[in-house]
Amino acid sequence: MASITTNGPDHGEGRDPVTVFERHRAQMIRDRMVVNVTLGVLFLAFLAWSVWISRFTPDRLATGIPRIFEYFGTVMPALQ
Repeated sequence: MASITTNGPDHGEGRDPVTVFERHRAQMIRDRMVVNVTLGVLFLAFLAWSVWISRFTPDRLATGIPRIFEYFGTVMPALQ
């Protein structure tokens, strides 16, 4: 029959609740960092893809800015 002791590889010195908590907290921080970096890379990849699909260039943006004001001018009701 196996005996239950507190002097094994999982118990004993260095396994006080504070140490266990700090190790768990460090693991959670690492996991969150991996998720954040992965989501950041995915966001940048989709942003680059959307720029490529829309053929975005700074010149097209600069030439389109006056048209934005034209649009707002037609949408806003006339003041009387």
